[in-house]
Formats: sequence, C-alpha cells, structure tokens
Amino acid sequence: MTGPALPASKVHPTPVGRIHAASTSLWSPVENLSQWKGLCSVRYAGAEWARETTKGCVHGSVGGPAFWTLLINPLPEEVVKGGTYWQAFADEVVLVFSGQKAQDISSKANEVLAHIHEWGVKNKLRFAPHKTKVMVLTNKLKYDTPLLTMGGEPLGHTREVRILVITIDDRLTYNSHVKNVCRKAEGLYRQLCRAAKVSWSLNSEVIRTMYLAVLEPIILYGASAWAPAARKLMDLKVQEAAELFPSDRELETLESFLRLPHPSVQIGVEFSCLGENAEEVQLATGATDLAIYTDGSIDDKVDAAFCVTRDAVELKTKKLKLRNFCTVYQAELLALMYATGHAASGSQKRVAIFSDSRSAIETVAKSDTLYPLACSIKENVMDARKKGKEVKLYWLKAHAGTEGNERADQLAKDAALKSKKKPEYEMMLHLICQATA
Repeated sequence: MTGPALPASKVHPTPVGRIHAASTSLWSPVENLSQWKGLCSVRYAGAEWARETTKGCVHGSVGGPAFWTLLINPLPEEVVKGGTYWQAFADEVVLVFSGQKAQDISSKANEVLAHIHEWGVKNKLRFAPHKTKVMVLTNKLKYDTPLLTMGGEPLGHTREVRILVITIDDRLTYNSHVKNVCRKAEGLYRQLCRAAKVSWSLNSEVIRTMYLAVLEPIILYGASAWAPAARKLMDLKVQEAAELFPSDRELETLESFLRLPHPSVQIGVEFSCLGENAEEVQLATGATDLAIYTDGSIDDKVDAAFCVTRDAVELKTKKLKLRNFCTVYQAELLALMYATGHAASGSQKRVAIFSDSRSAIETVAKSDTLYPLACSIKENVMDARKKGKEVKLYWLKAHAGTEGNERADQLAKDAALKSKKKPEYEMMLHLICQATA
C-alpha cells in the first residue's frame, strides 16, 4: 500500500522507520507500539514479581509478523551474495551450504553464521544456538562432519529436522514424515468411526465431508515435496492394502431410490419381539402354517442357514456360504432373504420367520433403507402379500433353548466346517452402507 510521505517528526529511528511511504492511517499502531511499555508479572506462592519491558513485540500479536519481516528482510540479501541458499518462513530460517569437502562447508558456514550473529547483536536480536540444528545431506558412506559454531557455541547435529510440520531426514526418504502422518490420520479416523457409531444417522455425504475437511488436508499437506521421494514406501503400503482389498472384490453399495416402491404402495415391514418366552414362541408358531428359523455364524468362515418346520416337524434346511471377508450381519440378512423368498414361492398362506439378529430385522423394518439385502427381503415380502399370503417377522433371543433357533445355529456352524460349495454371496460390506443401514 502506498500513500503520502510522512512528516520528518513522525519517522521513528528504529528499523520500522523504513516505511517512509506508508499510509498515515498505518502509522498510528506503529507509533503506539514504539511507545508501548509492557508489564510482565509472575505470581507464585502468594508473591508477585513484575518488570517493565521496553523492547520486543507482544507474542501472538497481529503486527508481530509484519514487523519481523521488515526487520529481517535486509539480512538474506547480504547472505545470498556469498552463494548461500536462504529460505525463511516467519521465525524459521533454513540455510543451505554446499561443497566437496567438510572443511569447505565449515569455513563458508561459520563465516555466514558469524555475520548473522553480528547482525543480531547490532539489531538487539539474540539467536538461540541450542535450538539451531545441523543436518548433513550426502550420498557418501564415509565423510567428515562439519563443525559449525554460532556466537562461540557449537551447533548440534541431527538426523531429522522439522520444517513447517514436514519432517525431513538426512536421506530424504521422508519415511518418518509418512509414518507420522499415517499415525495422525489413523487417530482421527478412529474418532470419526466413534462419532459414526454414536450417531448412526450419519449419511455418506456427511462422512465424505468430514473426510475431505479433516483427513485429506492432513494427508496431503506438503505432498508435492515429500510424495515423489516417498513413492517406494507408498508403493509398499498400496501393495499391502491391495492384498487386503483385492480389486476383484465387489463392494456393496446403496441401492438407488428408484428401486424403492412408490410411497402410495410402499409397505411397512414390522416385527415382534419374543425374547426368550417359550409360550410366546409356541403361540406364534401355532398360529401359522409354516415356521422358518434363520441364523448366521462366523468363526474362521462366514455362513448362514435356515430351517423350515411345520408342527415341530422339520421339512427343509438350507446352508448358505459367504466369502470370508463378509460379516455376520450380512449372513443374518442373507438368511432372511432366502427365508422370505421361500415364503413367497411356497403354497402356505401364513408364514412366521424367526431371527435372533435384531440389527438385521430393524434394518428391514426401516421404510427408507437402501441396503441391498434389505431391499431384496422387502421385495420378497411384498411379492408374498400380493399373492394373498401373510408373512410375519419375529425376533427371539439367541441360545435361549428355542428348538428351531438352535437347529438353525447348528446348521450354520456345520456349513462353516463342512460346506465346500461356491459362496452364495461375495459382496464386501462397505463402511458407508454399514453406517447408514
């Protein structure tokens, strides 16, 4: 910003006085700061110690970075004349020296550091040699370590330096930076997962927004600098992930809203909770022509099964196999899908279906569910009702001694141990589907 020249009486003799062409409106805070006397006080054990400050800048102030830039701006111009690379951001300064021998680098670096120290003394600035670190970058296996000093104090050597949140190592592999980023992103991912579980109504767009706003900036920060060098490590990570999630595995995705029936003909699928009351189970089975018990099992393998009974006589059983990466939640829904399909295609008018998975039945009962297996179950129930059949869903407690439920559980476990047929279901559960189901 430019403006009229300031009167001679208002030009301060400090380095900030270089703003000769600054606007008059900008001079007021500068003048106030130059005349400001801060009072620093410390209270401890009932006593107070105070001292006035006559120089310096308030930590965290709005104008602090601007004054620091004005003050240090001439220094790089003097340093780079000797062939030294200078990079500064706020109060972090990086100096790069190059040479064929450690002695050459030491002499050049010590000369520049001595000049910087003298400049600091002249401008009443004191650098911190104990915070200044030296890192050697070389392809040589054996080399002499340059000995650098600043203000008569030796500078310590390190294998890594942290500049603007990016960790740079002496081999430029950026392995430490990638590990730190992965660790931080993993911690935030766990927090997002906990939030999604607490509030089960989070939809895919909310999760996507959280990912783009929280995780992606952390992962991609400074990627243009470290990604090419870390490609080898990243390729290994990608290969490991590819082994866990092969490209030939198809992910479950939410169904389109077009698959839902029109609201005018949309049916509601309700269920009753029986718990472990044997009398209620007997009443429910006695009021139907057919009783179907479903169950899912997971051990080393994932399987499901259902058995069809009438008047406590077993009529039919079916074992269902799923791929090992599927979940027991999918197994329970798959068993319900086959059970409702059997009810819709059979000749019996009244069918009761029993399951010990409340989460699976509640997913089916939701009117707006877009989970693919749940949509198929609702279509089977609608098909059965169109044929004049009555299909009821019941939840009962697992391992409560109900004969049909125990039989379905045993069939599912037998399928996991003995079945060698091709899986009936090979879809990998998607996180978004699981969170919105």
